Amino acid sequence: MTTLDCGGNQLTDLAVIKPAVLNGHIQNLSVFNNPVLGIPRELLGTANLDNVASPLQENWLDVAQGSAPNRDVKVLLVENGCVGKSTLAHGLRMGAAPLAPIGQRTHAIEIEILETPLTSEGPTLKWHLWDFGGQELYHAAHRLFLHHQAVFLLLWAEEPDEAPADVRHPVSYWLSFIQDLSSGSPVLLVKNQIDRLDQIPRPPDLPEGPSPFYQELKMSALRYQGVETVKEAIRDYFREHPEKWAFDLPSSWLRLREVLEQRRDERMLPRAHFVQLCLQHDVRHPKTALKYLHESGFCFYREGVFQDQVILDRNWMIELVYRLFDPRQGIREVLAHQHGLFFGKETQRYWPDHDECDREMILQFLTGSRMAFAVDGDRQWDIPFEERSFVLPALLPADPPLSVDIWGAPQPNEWWVDCTYPFLHRGLIEAIIVRTAQLSPKREWWRNGVIFLNEKTGCQVMAQYAPEADLPSTIRFRFRGKGRPQTLVKVQRLLNELHPHRQPDLWVSLDGKYFVALAVLEQARQTGKPQVISRAQDIVEGRPYHGFFQLPELDTDQEVFPDPSGQTRRVRIFISYAHKDEDPYLERMKVCLKNLRRRFPIEFWEDRQLFAGEPWEAEILQQLEQADLVCLLISPDFIASDYCFSKEMERALLKYEQGRGLPVPILIRDTSDWAQFPIGKHQALPTPAKPLAQWSDPDEFWSSVQSGLRQQVERLLNEKSFQ
Repeated sequence: MTTLDCGGNQLTDLAVIKPAVLNGHIQNLSVFNNPVLGIPRELLGTANLDNVASPLQENWLDVAQGSAPNRDVKVLLVENGCVGKSTLAHGLRMGAAPLAPIGQRTHAIEIEILETPLTSEGPTLKWHLWDFGGQELYHAAHRLFLHHQAVFLLLWAEEPDEAPADVRHPVSYWLSFIQDLSSGSPVLLVKNQIDRLDQIPRPPDLPEGPSPFYQELKMSALRYQGVETVKEAIRDYFREHPEKWAFDLPSSWLRLREVLEQRRDERMLPRAHFVQLCLQHDVRHPKTALKYLHESGFCFYREGVFQDQVILDRNWMIELVYRLFDPRQGIREVLAHQHGLFFGKETQRYWPDHDECDREMILQFLTGSRMAFAVDGDRQWDIPFEERSFVLPALLPADPPLSVDIWGAPQPNEWWVDCTYPFLHRGLIEAIIVRTAQLSPKREWWRNGVIFLNEKTGCQVMAQYAPEADLPSTIRFRFRGKGRPQTLVKVQRLLNELHPHRQPDLWVSLDGKYFVALAVLEQARQTGKPQVISRAQDIVEGRPYHGFFQLPELDTDQEVFPDPSGQTRRVRIFISYAHKDEDPYLERMKVCLKNLRRRFPIEFWEDRQLFAGEPWEAEILQQLEQADLVCLLISPDFIASDYCFSKEMERALLKYEQGRGLPVPILIRDTSDWAQFPIGKHQALPTPAKPLAQWSDPDEFWSSVQSGLRQQVERLLNEKSFQ
């Protein structure tokens, strides 16, 4: 047995399968949605069928080398602005009401720490309080920081203070927001400001039926009335659910976390340096350790984003992101006036303290996190950064383009599908816009929708959020033209990917007037009933709708719509050189690569990035193995170096023979007979292949080198097979 699916059970102990995981017999393991004790929840998966065999194996191996108990938990406060989250956070932390009302609104995210004993006898848990700004423009960014393993306090009030410009949302909106991004996390519904008004027990928008909340409480944070009850309810949850926090962490991980904490002032750390720190502190499985640190909210890392660097200072990153949305900065109004569209050159005004390379990294973070998308798509690497254009979906205009009106009345070859959820927030339509923007040749997107094209079939699709006043939790899709069945299947799969924790009710129509529940149609078809009741209680014939049941099947691994926020394709470059050529040749070579990095997603490595005392050979060979291009600085000293010639060059040539990389000789010094060696079969740079001393102008030499490398980088980025 190599595959085991234990998801959705009541397993609390994995001891029976632990030996099979450790010895590698079980290679695919799913344990999602189980109250497993003694293991970080961040390593148990976030969705059905997540394979956690490797993370569990590596965690157990590292724990065996020494461990310590975890005591960190997260408490997240969310709701609309001016409901009193900051006042509650003050009360939880200080144990008293504020001396004066807290008038300043929370912009972005504020993080505080509270240490409190779980019981009179301990242990003491460290609560990380995350207070989220409630204004709507921040909601897209909040999705980056909501964590699966947290207790949520969802605040509401009957008549809160609210600035007129803010858009208020019902409690059901926030409940959907939490459930979508942190499925399975407990939610405490907390009514605040009861000193002002306390007439209704629950928000009127919540449906009847079982409560989706762990507890429902009420308080006045301003007067510290009921705050201790809220605090005790949080303690109750942690006492009842030790699987959320009671586990041991490898001692090596904790040492690493302390070191990273001390280095927060550096803000970012290249992943290669993170790996080296892991080696220094006996963390044998850097990938799993980094996964835990990211999922637990200690740092931020997404492969390929921010030039593959680990973000150590979350507050710094948060400030950069929220600068676009903070009304105090004045940027939000400008971007809203521009319909969310801006160019790379404008970012100098947004982040004036950062150079172009840093600003490009920030944009990579925004696009990689689905908070923005590049209008130019795959062509962006052919365009200088200052000319590239980007869009923030949260700031798109509310009014749809004229083309929406041009669609007009239904056509004979059109399908309408309403996807209705119990609760729905704006995050889903924004994610759909990001995923399909590159398929909208006329750039037909607006705040609540997008028109795009299934290029394979020619089917046009309009997606629209809350298409009618009485359908606030619905996304409507209109399919027009050939290929409607195939496109509908793709859209359904896209919804499952973007909103996996809750399936919508589907209502279908052929004319936009009579919508029938797909489940009702299926039941009528099976029972032979010719007629069904529509959503508007009209009687309609069922047979014309049978086309909705004649849908093709997609292969499970077939791409639905391209994900521009997925892993950025990056070209890895390794520099092999003799140490006698370090100055000036290596330094000048790095200038060429830094210039290329301003336009293309590349990263380069040379052995001076090693830390002192590190096992250097293993790291060098690993970096060389991962490289797409191996730049060999050819000189007499390079040929004479046993390591450069026999190790690095031979390995680069072997990789090329296996189709896994390209060696690029760069003739920096006059070197007799170098072309007689196997590397001589490869086209050298510069063009023509003359050493630097034979060029009248050194800048022309390096310009030719940079031009040749640019061509190779562009070739790799344009290859469909390049990942």
